[in-house]
Amino acid sequence: PAKNLATIGFRKDRTEFQVSLTISPIHDADGAVVGSSATARDVTEQKQAFEAAQQMAAVVKFSGEAIITCTPRGMITSFNPAAEKLFGYGGDELIGESVTILSPQSGAEDSRALVAEMRGGRPAGNLDTVRVRKDGSVVPVSLTTPAIRDEGGVVVGMCAIVRDLTEEKQAAQNLRSLAAAEDLVHSVMGSAPIGIAL
Repeated sequence: PAKNLATIGFRKDRTEFQVSLTISPIHDADGAVVGSSATARDVTEQKQAFEAAQQMAAVVKFSGEAIITCTPRGMITSFNPAAEKLFGYGGDELIGESVTILSPQSGAEDSRALVAEMRGGRPAGNLDTVRVRKDGSVVPVSLTTPAIRDEGGVVVGMCAIVRDLTEEKQAAQNLRSLAAAEDLVHSVMGSAPIGIAL
């Protein structure tokens, strides 16, 4: 039987390249092995693409941002650990489900429209919206939604980078409350006489 080997080849100018080598026996009419043939294939680009894909997978997996990928029709294909933490689902629970599962009932149609726009080539943008966790609680988020394209520019998938805005929204609410309290103090202090007892 033929054997496949991965090795390194050297060009005439002594530069290295990745080689996939297939060695096959050559048989005579009686079936005896009388020689062998070797077919060498330059797999440098394939190996580089594989390594780049592994690096990207590591970036997605260990990113602090929740990252969800889906098909052009909006079916979830990956859900990184940060997304698991944000939404409360295990990684495999949502694979194959529609991304609309993360939208509130009132926003499911908006999610379908967003998927259709992304499939149609809509440029990546940011959208502040709300999404729903597994326990039913609503979380304010910022979505960045780049399309995933092949070499020909065809949309082959979509990505959602989801950032939890809960702390930012709470901080903004706290500032508004503080500003309202200061306004109240100024209005009371400005209209009421201040008496000083001696």
